[in-house]
Amino acid sequence: SPHNWEILVKVVDNCASNKHFWVSAAAMTNYAYTLTVTDTRSGRTARYSNRLGRRARPILDKSTFDCP
Repeated sequence: SPHNWEILVKVVDNCASNKHFWVSAAAMTNYAYTLTVTDTRSGRTARYSNRLGRRARPILDKSTFDCP
């Protein structure tokens, strides 16, 4: 439902500080999921997942994609 968000994803341009884009995500669920984030310039992808029955852990990936 649009009123019941299961996951929030944020991508941050941190090129000035550490030359990478960061991905952070938080999910309030114990459902299984696979989150795929795609760099639309390079086509590279990063995948994060959660197993069914496991409380989802926060994601903070500080080196997801290199800056151009």
